[in-house]
Amino acid sequence: MLRKRTLLLFLLALALRLLLQGWDFGVTSSSSHPDERQVGFISEKARGWFADPGFYAYGSLHFHAIRFTAAVLGQGDDLRGLIVSGRALSLMASMFAIALGWFIASRAWGRRTGDLFILLAAWVPLDLQQSHFTTVEAHH
Repeated sequence: MLRKRTLLLFLLALALRLLLQGWDFGVTSSSSHPDERQVGFISEKARGWFADPGFYAYGSLHFHAIRFTAAVLGQGDDLRGLIVSGRALSLMASMFAIALGWFIASRAWGRRTGDLFILLAAWVPLDLQQSHFTTVEAHH
C-alpha cells in the first residue's frame, strides 16, 4: 500500500510533467518540436499494425503505439491528434519509468530510498523536457 508521502511525491512528478504540456499554443506543425513533426508525419503514414512506416530512426513500434494511443484517446489520426497522443504517450512512459524505479529502489533498499528516488527523478531536467515531446527519449 502506498503511503501518503509516496503518493504526494508521485503527484509532484506528475504535476511537473503536466506543467506547460501545451507549450506551443495549439500543436500546429509550424510550432512543434522538429522531431514531433517528423514523428507525426510518419505516424500518419503507418496505417495498420504491420505497415512499414519507411522511417527507421525510432523503429516502427513507436509510431504504432502513437496511433493506438490516438485511437484510445479519441484524438483521430490527423497530425494534431497524433502529436497530442504522442505527448500523452511520452508522459505515461515517463511516469511508468518513475514508478518502476520506485518499485526497484523500495524493494532493494527500502521505502525511504524509493521515495528519495521519486523526489530526485521528479526534478531531472532532461526527463521533464522530453516528457513534453512526441519522441522516444522519455521512454527510458
